[in-house]
Amino acid sequence: MSDVQMDKLEQADFTLADVTRMTSLKGETIRAWRKRGHLPALPRYAKTELREVASLAVTKLLMDHGMPLGEARQFGEHFAPDVVYLAVLSTRGSVEVHGTERGIATFEDQWGNGDELARELAELNRSPAVVITSADGGALKTDLKLEDDPDSQSGYYVNLEGVGRHLGANAHKPLFTVRIARKEDDDGPVLVRRVPKMSLDRRVR
Repeated sequence: MSDVQMDKLEQADFTLADVTRMTSLKGETIRAWRKRGHLPALPRYAKTELREVASLAVTKLLMDHGMPLGEARQFGEHFAPDVVYLAVLSTRGSVEVHGTERGIATFEDQWGNGDELARELAELNRSPAVVITSADGGALKTDLKLEDDPDSQSGYYVNLEGVGRHLGANAHKPLFTVRIARKEDDDGPVLVRRVPKMSLDRRVR
């Protein structure tokens, strides 16, 4: 657990138009999946949560490789936290922080010294996967590093880091809003700041 005391954490949600832009899925495809029970039902005009958008992005890429929808959905849900984590780290301004100067400084200090906060936001409780592969129809495997020559493989190759970058770049707004709890001796005004992206080679393995 991080040293930052969050008073409130808000995860972004997205319209259908946002989701199609972020996942490259067609709107009619998403509506059909919901109608057929492949996705949770949503009230008309309801928005989709960030983790579900990440899941759909992975699902789409696995289906592009020929994986059946049901199986692709299972893997999409499993790897959604990894994609959210990678999106948070690789997107400038992915987290909007509300707090006093002291509170924001504490957040930024911890943000710049590892990936614990990004893991906490993404609810990622394992080593992050950056690539998922499957050679010749075998079981999916994960790797922390990108392969030098992905085209040499037969089977699945999904670059989750690329999925995260695409997700963050096409969100067009912060993925998370964090409100820092005010300490009793801190009477400074509330400020708003967005954190910079982090180089992925600084992640805690």
